[in-house]
Amino acid sequence: MKVKAIVLDIDGTLINKEKVILNKTKNIIKKAQNIGVKIILASGRPTSGIIQYAKELELEKNNGYIVSYNGAKVVRTEDNKVLLNETLDRKLTCSILKHLENYNVITFIDNDEYLFVKDVYKNNINIHGKDFNIVKSEKEDNQLKICELDNLYDYTGELNKILVAGDTEFLQKKILDIIKPFNAQINAEFSEDYLLEISKKNIHKARGLQVALKELNIHRKDIITFGDGENDISMLDYSGVSIAMENANSKVKEYANYITTSNEEDGIAETIRQIVFENNL
Repeated sequence: MKVKAIVLDIDGTLINKEKVILNKTKNIIKKAQNIGVKIILASGRPTSGIIQYAKELELEKNNGYIVSYNGAKVVRTEDNKVLLNETLDRKLTCSILKHLENYNVITFIDNDEYLFVKDVYKNNINIHGKDFNIVKSEKEDNQLKICELDNLYDYTGELNKILVAGDTEFLQKKILDIIKPFNAQINAEFSEDYLLEISKKNIHKARGLQVALKELNIHRKDIITFGDGENDISMLDYSGVSIAMENANSKVKEYANYITTSNEEDGIAETIRQIVFENNL
């Protein structure tokens, strides 16, 4: 297989729990770019939360691409040109945000600059028995500023997605009730078991990936994709070779051709070495 592009999810895949790209992984990605392999970062994060890693990997010098908001937005890093920007319908957004007020969840939205929340002080959720400040995490991870609104549905700007966070057990149990009224109009995927991401219907990472690959004139059979979350399934299923991280859940692993070691163990680096530089599948 002649690999022409490598597609990488970020959280749980490219970066470790300290939000860092391990040196071995970083070096081999740069080495792959030096021989002409294109790098595409594909994440549920807003574009602002991906740029730091794109710069670290020098994507702008190597014609790399960013697929953000689970495929709703595609940016060419060379000149920051936006190639795709799919947003939720305004009336639909209002209906969803009002509906979410019936549930014990934390809802927030962003415009790639500000993270909008209803009550900045009520943002702790329980993740596997531990309290976690989800708004602080989203703010810091994605380089966003906080803006508090009386009602999120009063926001009038464009939105690529709605984030819904909750205690893991509660959110997993209530997911069908939460999305049922809008199921025909939205795409809802878990990026983490405590974080549900709602986008426009038919928007997913594979959709954004199609746009980037068309620009690069690369066929899907010539790419390898790495992921760990349920929102990675569409692109794992779409790519020529799909790799799930060891830390991925069992559902995600079903869509992968191979399982590599975890994001804490340079699983990406070892797999790129074997496939790209040794041509060993």
